[in-house]
Amino acid sequence: MHSIPSGPDLDYDPPAISLLEGLNELERELLITYFGEETKELKSLPWEYVAKKVYLPRHN
Repeated sequence: MHSIPSGPDLDYDPPAISLLEGLNELERELLITYFGEETKELKSLPWEYVAKKVYLPRHN
């Protein structure tokens, strides 16, 4: 067993999405491709604000 190399450092295991650069632009292009040019008018919103900005105003 001593001759078997140790495995990866499990303390550092970033998500696969961290391999992508320019994620905001990629997401926007994906939306345009699937849903059309009108999605260019959508505003970017961080996930931590979705409940407050998207869901709650609809129930008021």
